[in-house]
Formats: sequence, structure tokens, C-alpha cells
Amino acid sequence: MHPSPALLLRFPVAAVLALAALAQPQPSRADFVPPDWTALGFPSGKPVPITGSLAGDLFKVPIPPVADSWTNAIVALAPSPIPDIPVNGELGAPGWSGYNPKTDITNCPSNTWAISYDDGPGDLTQEYLKLLSDHNVTGTFFTIGANVVNKPQWASNLMATYNAGHQIGLHTWTHRRLTNETTEQIIAEFVWNALAVKQVIGKVPRYMRPPYGDTDNRLRAILAAFGFKQVIWNVLTNDTAIPAGDTGTWKIADAVKLINNTIKYGNVATQLTFLPNTGGYISLEHELTAEEFEVAQQVMGLVVGNQYKFATVAMCNAGVDTDAERYMSDSDPFVKFLKTVQFPIDPSLFKAAPSSTSAASSGVTPTAATTAATASSSSKSAAVALGKSVLILLASGMALCLGFLVSLTLLSVW
Repeated sequence: MHPSPALLLRFPVAAVLALAALAQPQPSRADFVPPDWTALGFPSGKPVPITGSLAGDLFKVPIPPVADSWTNAIVALAPSPIPDIPVNGELGAPGWSGYNPKTDITNCPSNTWAISYDDGPGDLTQEYLKLLSDHNVTGTFFTIGANVVNKPQWASNLMATYNAGHQIGLHTWTHRRLTNETTEQIIAEFVWNALAVKQVIGKVPRYMRPPYGDTDNRLRAILAAFGFKQVIWNVLTNDTAIPAGDTGTWKIADAVKLINNTIKYGNVATQLTFLPNTGGYISLEHELTAEEFEVAQQVMGLVVGNQYKFATVAMCNAGVDTDAERYMSDSDPFVKFLKTVQFPIDPSLFKAAPSSTSAASSGVTPTAATTAATASSSSKSAAVALGKSVLILLASGMALCLGFLVSLTLLSVW
């Protein structure tokens, strides 16, 4: 909001202050530039060969580095002890009856539909944003940390998703089945996930979704320590089962039929009959392949055509869709913890993950080149920050002088 001419004429001192304020840089993420993730100390988001029980994992990204100090800090935030539930030893979702409608967010109010997309950002994110914009729909995107750092464009796509007004949620760093990981590995998954997202949008999401919908009471206790809200779904398309070219046994038409049957018959169409049938839905879709996008387009047409009211997951759960509901504030304990993480992140904090969980080590071993690059990046960042500060001070000084001259002119006219 700019000061009115009448105010400037009436109060010449206010003119000086107002003009000086206008010279200050305004908060904005529109000029976002993807950071140098390596220089900041982030692990790679690139897939690697994985053998053993995790060979079927979707993204094949190494489990991120684990730090005892991080584990201890998050466990200390748990409102109740984390139960000693054994780690599962195989890939695959648990029994559907493992969901708890009292603690897990699974549905929307009657005649309301929350469209949610998992596994981004990716190459097709901009196409999804256009689809949502064309129908004036606000969606919810559950984001994988490794994908945020994998390509600069993917980080920019996450920023574009946030700038378009969509809700951003967390979806772990690797997209591993969480009940197959130790407590310290789960904590590392979400700390790295949150750090990457925060580097881009400047916020820490309050909502998360476990990969494959895989959860148990141990995970719920860990999520409570973070302060997260766990989101499942009550209608899905199985769009990830559609191979390239739509040549498999599960086709685009089958995925769309699931949604159409849900609209006609309710939860029974998706085999989630144990969840409450409110007549409102949280649908699970994905944003990585051309086949998934084709499903998304047809699902959008069905939901729009049947006149459902669209909402974000936050709106369905809390009845409000504010920034404070979507994202944590500076007063949240987990955000306070994240502020203690110094960049570049010190590699000596971490230890290698147990070899039974991955063929790749999740430890961080810096090379001389990496250390030198990090030091150089830090020096450059400091120089840039100093330069910006000098420019801001110069701009403010010029604005004050200009404002003072304007004030003298206005007083003479007055």
C-alpha cells in the first residue's frame, strides 16, 4: 500500500518515513534461484542401484545421512514414548486396516474433494499447475526431498507450485516404506525433507503423507514429535501401475473408472470400506509421468462435471485454509530445531546407515574438492550478502534524503 498525497501534505515527516520504507526490499519468492545443494551440505537426490529387500523401491535413492544429535532432539519432542515396534523386513504396504480414522486424515466433508498429487516435483509439474489453474482449483502436493535437490528446474517447479497458492506437504526424502526403517532413519527422512522444502518456499509444511500409505503406531508417535499431521486418502487411481505407452494390464481407462465408480457408489469402489463414508474424498494421484497426467486430466473432468466443491487437505481437515494451518510457525518446536542447523551442514555429524537397508552408504564423506567448493561457496555467499546489505543502506539513505527534500518543498508550498 502506497502513502496517499493528502497524508504527505498533512504530515511532512511522514513523507520522509514513508518514502524510506518504499526503498526497502519487499519480501518475495518470485525471484527464486535454486541453491547449490552440494555446497549447503545436502545429500544427492540421484537414484542408485539397490539390491535385497528394497530392490523394488520406487525411487532408489539412498537413505539420507543419520545424525544422533538430530535423532535425540526430535525424540525429546515426543509427547509420549515412541513404542518399540519391530522394523518390518520387506517392501510393501501394510494391511489397509492399519489406518486409524481418529488420527489419520482420510476424507473430506460431504460433496467436497481434495485432489492431491504425490512424488513431485518433476518434469511435468508445470502441466499440472496449468490444469489446476484452468479449472480454478487449489490442490495439495506431497513433495519428495530428493526430487527437490535432483534438478534445478524441479526446485523451481516446487517454488512455482507454492507461488500458485497450492498447499505443499512432505513425502519423505527417499519415498521408502517407513515401517521398514529405524526410528533414526525416519527422523533423518523428514529432517532432510523439511530442510529442502524450507530452502525453496521458506516454510515448513505441517502436513505429510507416508509413502505407499505405510504407517503404524511407531510412525504416528514419531510424527507427533515433529508436530506433523498424517494424510492418507480414501480414493486412488493406481496410476503408478500404468506403464509407459499405456500398454500394460492396468490402463488409463481402468484408473479413471475407479474414480467414476467412487463417485457413483462411494468408498466400496476402492476397497476402503472400513473408512468413514462421508461423501467427501481425498484422492491420491501422482505427477511424474505422461500417463499419470492423462489420468489427472480425466479425473479433473469427472470431479468438475459432478459439481464437487474443491478444497485443500488442510481445508478438509481443519475447516480453514490459512497459511498458519498449512505451515508451521517460528514458535513450533520443530522449526526452532531446524534453525539450529548451520549451513553448510557439517559432514562429521553423520554416520553410515545399516547396510541391511541399502546397498549404498548413507554416510557423508567429504573430499578435498568438496570441502574447498563448500568453503568457496560460503565465501561467495557472504560477499553477496554484504553487497546486498550495502545496496540496501545506500537506497535507504537516498530515500531519506529525497524524502527530506520533498518535505521541505511541501512545507514551502504549505
